[in-house]
Parts: sequence; C-alpha cells; structure tokens
Amino acid sequence: MIGCRRSERQIRTARPLLTQNADYFILISLVDEINGVIAKYRLQADELEELLSICPTAAVDWSPGVDRWSILEIAAHLADAELLASARIRRIITQDRPEMRGYKQESWAQSLAYRRQKIETVSARFVVLRRENAALL
Repeated sequence: MIGCRRSERQIRTARPLLTQNADYFILISLVDEINGVIAKYRLQADELEELLSICPTAAVDWSPGVDRWSILEIAAHLADAELLASARIRRIITQDRPEMRGYKQESWAQSLAYRRQKIETVSARFVVLRRENAALL
C-alpha cells in the first residue's frame, strides 16, 4: 500500500526527546533490564541440566549432614518451586488480584520423598517447567 510505511527519518523523529519525556527512556531502560533477567532465568535450566549431567551419582546422593539436603534433594526442591512458579505466573497473567500461596518445603521434601527420586526425572521436570515459564514471561 502506497503511503503506509514511515520513513526511517519519521520513525526517529516520532520518539520523544529526553527533555520531553524522561519516563519513556526510563521505561525502555527497565524493559531492557527485565529482558536480561528473563534471559538469565531461562539459561538456568541449561546450567542445572549440564551441572547434573556431569555430577557423579555418589555426589548427587551425598548429604552434607543432619538436616542438610543432598544435591538430589535441592534439585527436587528447585523443580517443585518451579512448579509453584508456573501456577503463580499463570495466576498473574489471568487474574486481577491473584492469590499467592506458599508451601512448607520441609514437608514437601519428606512427603514427596525427595531422597528417593531419580535425578534424571527431577532435572527434566525442572528444565521443562523453567523453559515454559520463561516463554510466558
């Protein structure tokens, strides 16, 4: 369609000058910062997957002491926390005043038998959820 495209010069002059609208530039800066945080959030799935893939089985199951979690238990906790994050993100997207519920992590660890879970399953659950959550953000 003739006349529907803006020229490069028109696009540049359409933006407000810093002295005209500082809020615009603050908003752009915040968007860039948020996008950087989301990119880091997304990359953590790959980082955890890589870390767990090279970690010896004995190290994954080893507990550093009483009331201290093993790598397996920490990974299971991260996967469950990501599951809750999934629900929270979806509530925020779909509801005006979403209710944010907490949970008792020690109870979950015991009731869901974190120590008996398979690291491959826990890792896969975390990775899938993290990637889906990042895509929603």
